Amino acid sequence: MLRLTASLLVALYAVLIIWGEPRREPGVEVTRNNSLATTLVSPASARDETSPATNVSPAEAVQIALAAGEARPEAAPAAVAVREAEPATEPQRDVRFVTGTRVNLRAQPTTSSAIVGQVGVGDAAEVLSEGDGGWVRVRTLDEGTEAYIFGRFLSLERPA
Repeated sequence: MLRLTASLLVALYAVLIIWGEPRREPGVEVTRNNSLATTLVSPASARDETSPATNVSPAEAVQIALAAGEARPEAAPAAVAVREAEPATEPQRDVRFVTGTRVNLRAQPTTSSAIVGQVGVGDAAEVLSEGDGGWVRVRTLDEGTEAYIFGRFLSLERPA
């Protein structure tokens, strides 16, 4: 048991070493210039002596981030007329309730198709479409399963 645990830890360590590096976008390098602003440079320009890449300490990184987040007056937007937003009107959903004790949800509108789930008395379902032969395409509100159910097992009112 001890060997298994040790080999598991070694394997985990190897995985972290191999794939644990943060993903970097190829061809992009972050450098810092004297004004504490960050710039993105390509590897070709990073080799240039005028813009050497330097390491940034965590404290300097925080200062750079705070400086970058400050609002600049020259970037302030012009005055904008504001009007009150109208309340969003969501389209009316056709929700019906299951009346059968255990009713199968089917992949296709036929009893010979695969059963993809079951619903019980009082479960709510949104009607997506109604087809010929009494079958109704529904989406269950609890799990979001889209399937077919026979229409006689649905009611507009929740069963008592």
